[in-house]
Amino acid sequence: MACITERKRAKSPNKWEAVIRMAGREVRKIFDDKASAERFVLQTESDMRKQHTSEKAKLEKLRKKEPGYADFYGRKLRDVIIEFGAPPQDEPQIPPSPKTTSQPKILNKKKSVSKVGRDIGRHRGVLNTVLDHIGQVTIADAKGSWVGDYVERMRKTKSKTTGRVYSYGSISNHLALMTAACKRAADKADIDDVKLHFTRKSFPKNWIGKRERRVEEWEGELILDHLRKDETVRGQHWLLLYQLALETAARLQELVLAEWGEIKQSGAVWVIPKEHTKTRTMRNVSLTPEARSIIGRLKALASPTSPLIFHSLGTVASVSQGFKYRVKKAGVTDLHFHDLRHEAISRLVVHPSKPPLQAIMSMVGHKSYEMISHYTHLREAEFSRLFG
Repeated sequence: MACITERKRAKSPNKWEAVIRMAGREVRKIFDDKASAERFVLQTESDMRKQHTSEKAKLEKLRKKEPGYADFYGRKLRDVIIEFGAPPQDEPQIPPSPKTTSQPKILNKKKSVSKVGRDIGRHRGVLNTVLDHIGQVTIADAKGSWVGDYVERMRKTKSKTTGRVYSYGSISNHLALMTAACKRAADKADIDDVKLHFTRKSFPKNWIGKRERRVEEWEGELILDHLRKDETVRGQHWLLLYQLALETAARLQELVLAEWGEIKQSGAVWVIPKEHTKTRTMRNVSLTPEARSIIGRLKALASPTSPLIFHSLGTVASVSQGFKYRVKKAGVTDLHFHDLRHEAISRLVVHPSKPPLQAIMSMVGHKSYEMISHYTHLREAEFSRLFG
């Protein structure tokens, strides 16, 4: 399906936008005149139709040899993602809306983390955004060109939450969700050697911005003063979450999904399961005396009905937004929860006990010196203590 629309401009000549949609893929381009737009549509639509026909022929040929493979690659990407994020079978499913025949969004951000399928983990926060923008593309049609189109389109799309266009970091999370969902579907279908194209090849070389934000002493005092005012269980959880993040350098999802069964060696070690980590690798975190004290205070707040340590805080996405709200109320600006990881790793490097760098890297999950260097931002006074 193709359409050509005239885009009127008040102080410059009108433009013509050509939009072509086929097999879940969308191509847009702006032209100075209608004739150029029409030529583009004729050529591009023909090329896209040939490519789609070729892909269908390949699938049919594959179906005769390996039915399971063809059925997998012929699935719609959105259906695979919905299945990936679906609650466990004992959870009530959200029925389809009577106004539409499309699949519903399956995650309510207010649901308890303990009740939602754990496989989706850190991808939960971007699931509905991805479903809003991927269309009806199949896994077979989600080639590198489709990924490139998706990236380009999202770089022009404003988030309903922030009002800013999606960053490359956010889009990277979208692609990670697509990859994880397809791999899970392939595992369930006993499909080996799955070839997916959800990579960052179309990203610019220096797309990762080096954020060096740390928590200043006066900012930490403001945050602690604000969090201590709420003496409810939820309020205490917020305070202890903040403090434990600074003691362990753990990621937000690792903290929010943490369960009491992960605390080992009489409270001296936190064993983070691979399902909760970004790299899908199990990690041991040595708990400092301060961290063990925090764990003790959390134990007094434990729920008899939930295995979660921070059982009152909700999902990873809601905690991320809640943190921004609370630090802003405390009088601190431009501080993200992930900045606490930068702060904590920097503190570990200059810790009085001088732990080996290799031990720190193992604890925080870094496999290269370049990565831990990216997270370490020492102040002048800290340098003087290191070599003093």
